[in-house]
Amino acid sequence: MDKEQCLKLIRLYGEYRRLWDAQCPDYTNRGLREDAWRKISQEMNLPIAELKKKMDSLLGSYRREKSREKKSRITGSGRGEIYVSNWYAYEAFSFLGDRNHPGNTQDTLGEEVSTYYLLIIILPRNCSVCYEMSP
Repeated sequence: MDKEQCLKLIRLYGEYRRLWDAQCPDYTNRGLREDAWRKISQEMNLPIAELKKKMDSLLGSYRREKSREKKSRITGSGRGEIYVSNWYAYEAFSFLGDRNHPGNTQDTLGEEVSTYYLLIIILPRNCSVCYEMSP
């Protein structure tokens, strides 16, 4: 598969969020995911197994480049030391940019959560007294 075909595969893959975005409601629907691969296969005129294998390889290369970039941004790095990928497909994967960031969350604990400590003091003659304390 040449570079142009790889870029086309990445573009088509990116159009089907259910293939790569775990936040997509259809992500867990195996039938819809297979339908998406079938459509990509028809568009590219290549077998699904070959496309999936190539996509796994491309995604691995993208993760490698992303990791190199992230590692080069550690505190103390100078501007000239920051890694900039020149891999031909790096920009094509821009749709994956925020897939690993957490989405919106909802507070399920309510407005205020109180914490209490229970202090048990052992007194002579096996008497125990409990005191409730707040932090």
